[in-house]
Amino acid sequence: MTADHFDPTKPTAVILLNLGGPDTIKAIRPFLQNLFSDREIIKLPVQPLLARLIARSRSKKIAARYEAIGGGSPIVKLTKAQASATETKLRARGVDCRLYVGMSYWHPFIKEAVAAAADDGFSQILALTLFPHFSRATTGSCLRALEGAVDRVDAALTVLAIEQWPDDPAYLDALAAQLKLGLEKFTAAQREDLKVIFSAHSLPQEFVDQGDPYPDQIKETIDGLIERVGPLDWILSYQSRSGPVEWMEPQTDKVIVETAESGTKNVLMVPISFVSDHIETLYEIDVMYKELGLSRGLESFERVPALNNSGLFIEALAGLVESKLSRQAASGETDE
Repeated sequence: MTADHFDPTKPTAVILLNLGGPDTIKAIRPFLQNLFSDREIIKLPVQPLLARLIARSRSKKIAARYEAIGGGSPIVKLTKAQASATETKLRARGVDCRLYVGMSYWHPFIKEAVAAAADDGFSQILALTLFPHFSRATTGSCLRALEGAVDRVDAALTVLAIEQWPDDPAYLDALAAQLKLGLEKFTAAQREDLKVIFSAHSLPQEFVDQGDPYPDQIKETIDGLIERVGPLDWILSYQSRSGPVEWMEPQTDKVIVETAESGTKNVLMVPISFVSDHIETLYEIDVMYKELGLSRGLESFERVPALNNSGLFIEALAGLVESKLSRQAASGETDE
């Protein structure tokens, strides 16, 4: 996989990369098996066997959660909407491209997106990971899958990648607009007693200890937001942990309990590392954490809307692609 001969003047296949999610209840088990089979994220003895056992056990536990949000994850539908809107925006600006969606752990798989792009006659791919903050568990996983897919489909394909964008001004503008919508859910009096909890997807602490830039980039994004919306009483926490390893702290559920027990009455949740609604926002935050907070004494518990396919976010995605192509044209840049 190489960007050595990427020509930004040629038609380009742009692939939006994400981890994916089970779109039906039946898809939960194979999705989890694919997830727990990834040795770059979690290393288990006799991994194929344990991945199957873990997937079978966990799928039964979380099926009700997916039932509660409509019977499956909306992430594929939302990502396809992002791809369609971004392609329309780019074509209106004169960028000759076609957008595809590729997921690591469920359909449409990254290998399917690469094969479709090759079948459609594209000789070069620009991969845009839908993770503003780089981690080997997310961006790294997707790029490894992309590299493997290119090698299997056509090793001569030229590939360029946008791997991280935590401080992209257009992204920050889009996120700030959503944050303002969240703040508007509270009265002026409630805002005087409001805790803003930025909740990011957790990582095993080992990843951070080994130099993963993810937490630093999360804080970089929060700094950019504060510059745009003004001072906030805020804290950063981490959610969605699983497995018997040490995870990043503090945990979101514990922060919610501590906030409520401190006497604060109003909480605004900001899913800082998620660009699309998924089970982490629709169930963990909207159901589990809300019930937890209210049961501990909070009077109001709201969430900032996810970016999904908001107009400003589509502008940001289109801008990332256009900027990358422009820099490539100007300098022959090959590395993110």
